[in-house]
Amino acid sequence: MMAKRRSYPSDISTARWHTISALLKNEPRQSPAGRKRSTDLREVINAINYRWTTGCTWRMLPHDYPPWRTVYHYFHHWRSSGELMQIREVILRTSPYVPLDNDRYVRELQKCSPHRKQERVRNEVGQMAQDRTDPASPGTELTCL
Repeated sequence: MMAKRRSYPSDISTARWHTISALLKNEPRQSPAGRKRSTDLREVINAINYRWTTGCTWRMLPHDYPPWRTVYHYFHHWRSSGELMQIREVILRTSPYVPLDNDRYVRELQKCSPHRKQERVRNEVGQMAQDRTDPASPGTELTCL
């Protein structure tokens, strides 16, 4: 076991970690080959939050955290599975004790899916439009929510 490191201001609280760890309960404890995980997922979350907070590149993560490739591996895995959005919500919300609305996140992901023909979008004035090719408002730039 490694010695306890000094904390960074971007490290998550214990209450937030308990909420996030409940989201990650389906994360396999060992690889398909049978090797048990040696990386502390809380430190991975802390490293991802450090990067979000500071804006540093992956390779510039402090050496107190797991190796940057490991952190990026989990980041990419959670982003592709949709869990990263929920993790970010837990980190950003005011109280870590407010339950997540999982259905809301599924709906938000589906709204901006590249496979949908019609997306919820706003024009530059902030008004709702039907899709990216809205004939009622030619020339306005639309962005996905």
